[in-house]
Amino acid sequence: MKPARSWNGKGASVTVDEAMGRAIELAQRGQAHVAPNPLVGCVVLHDGTIIAEGWHERFGGPHAEVNALSALESVPDDAILVCTLEPCSHTGKTPPCTEAIIAAGIRHVVVGTIDPFHAVAGRGIARLREAGIRVDVGVRERECAWVNRMFLHAVVRKEPYVILKVAQSLDGCTATANGESAWITNEHSRRRVHELRSVVDAVCVGKGTVLIDNPSLTVRLTEGRNPSRIVLDKDLSIGGEANVYLPSARRIVCCSPEARRSDAATRLADGGVHVLAVPVADGHLDLRAALRSLYAEHAVQSIMVEAGPGLASAMINLDIPQEVHVHVAPIILGDGRHAFRGVHTDRLSDARAYAVHSVEHLHGDVLMILTKKA
Repeated sequence: MKPARSWNGKGASVTVDEAMGRAIELAQRGQAHVAPNPLVGCVVLHDGTIIAEGWHERFGGPHAEVNALSALESVPDDAILVCTLEPCSHTGKTPPCTEAIIAAGIRHVVVGTIDPFHAVAGRGIARLREAGIRVDVGVRERECAWVNRMFLHAVVRKEPYVILKVAQSLDGCTATANGESAWITNEHSRRRVHELRSVVDAVCVGKGTVLIDNPSLTVRLTEGRNPSRIVLDKDLSIGGEANVYLPSARRIVCCSPEARRSDAATRLADGGVHVLAVPVADGHLDLRAALRSLYAEHAVQSIMVEAGPGLASAMINLDIPQEVHVHVAPIILGDGRHAFRGVHTDRLSDARAYAVHSVEHLHGDVLMILTKKA
């Protein structure tokens, strides 16, 4: 592999911090290909030059550390292996990365963040240190954690990472007063939504969105695989002919325990739809319970919710989303249907507050990515 001394654009030696930046870039190449595994990038640094690099390219394939080391015929004595996530120390789809690092003769490892997965969770670092390898932890930790935020959240909380997507007018409306909503935002915003669909494990909608829009929820405006489709339909009132139930990806419907025993549930199951019984609270599906079941029974780690006002408001009221993506079109609808009309706040001090992660201009529209405040 050709050394990458000048990849940082400075023509100077690469620091460990910069090498981690490169590893973070590499890690993101695995998006949509490695789930449910984490995104991991790795570089080998020697005398200020990156002499090898790799990333986890596909689920079941070699991990980032092995891909980087395999590019070298031999490892210099003072080489530093820099990786975004703690190397695994257990045998899963592939052998332990710690043993490959030890066998290669690496004497210094730099780790971005610890892997909380129960089979790793510090054991990889401990194994390397037992072998006499120096291990430094926490270089660009926040950035490394952001790349793997969905995986880390799901592993720790035992429920999916939730992104709520809203497309609205400048005055916060998702539709006109008579319900017209296609399209408030422009094609560039819609392409960004399709890009996100290709990355998350699943897209979730409520019954109302299916009845009004009959969406397909597939990836069409960009390249990528179709996510699983989740429908929240307490009474199973949506028939199997709806677009969300077309067999282009895994389909899951969440319903009440009573509906799960109905003929409608049998028909959906016969059509290949997974029917998941969820407890009901105050006449509605228990969204928290639904998330836990989706993780436990279907290994769903990340969900984008494409919600109407009812579901969006319920999500906000329960403080569920880890991120809120708000696509704003520069139009005013006045008496239109408000995106969060079901959220009630009497005092400013009680308002739901989020941190602004980024603001992106999309050829007229604006995308704000908001994160839950710690």
